[in-house]
Amino acid sequence: MVSPSLQLQLFGFNSQLYANFSQALDKAYGIVGISILLQVRLLAFLVAYVLTRKESFISSVP
Repeated sequence: MVSPSLQLQLFGFNSQLYANFSQALDKAYGIVGISILLQVRLLAFLVAYVLTRKESFISSVP
C-alpha cells in the first residue's frame, strides 16, 4: 500500500552578506534549507474515520 506524502522545501540566503542565492551557494553562512516531510498513513485515516463517525459499530450490535 502506498501512503500519500507531502514534501515541502524552503531555501534562503543571507542577503546581508551576499547579493543573490548563486553567490551565497558555496560560501560560509550563505544559505539555509528547511525540509519538512509528512506522510499520512491510510490506516490512521481509517481509524480516525471510524472513531469520529456518528454511527458506531457497537451501537449497531443487537
